[in-house]
Amino acid sequence: MGDSENSRTVPAITCRNLLKTTELLLMAQIAGQSSILRGSSKDALREWEAWRVAFQELDRFNVEQQRIEKALLEMASLDMRRGDAGLISLACVLAADDEHVQAYRRAEQTVDDASAFEDVLASELLKADVSSLFGVVAKLHCVLERGEPHPAYWEFPWPELRGLLRDLLCLGDGAPDNRLRGEVFSVSAG
Repeated sequence: MGDSENSRTVPAITCRNLLKTTELLLMAQIAGQSSILRGSSKDALREWEAWRVAFQELDRFNVEQQRIEKALLEMASLDMRRGDAGLISLACVLAADDEHVQAYRRAEQTVDDASAFEDVLASELLKADVSSLFGVVAKLHCVLERGEPHPAYWEFPWPELRGLLRDLLCLGDGAPDNRLRGEVFSVSAG
């Protein structure tokens, strides 16, 4: 089904990135059920949406901090692979009081503040009421996004949690024929 006033079609998604797939399914679910979200102000889908924005902001701030840190280290002609000698030199650089160091300190504070805010929103999400299967999916998505070392991590409990997420998505309306196990699929909300 193509896009129209009454529906949204999410493009085909590969299952290789389960977390991104889940994010797109939840966004489609929210778009398709905006009238349902008028109920409880602490509904898990609503809380997930706020957390997702904060999580993405935190990621952007982390990238910016790393960019500034790399530039600062390059300015000081440090090779980050030198080990302890590099750390000692880094301490000397950070003791300096110039605009680059100040920019790094501001970026570091921004990341700390964004991280604290994201922590609060994640906590609120995990305490939120669940009014549908997708509320449970939203909570599990948050746990996986925040805690999983990387999508291909195969130590307990991450593969099992990904499997649970996949199973929950298969139970929902988002996966055609209730099957998420295929290679590519699309969803329609509306």
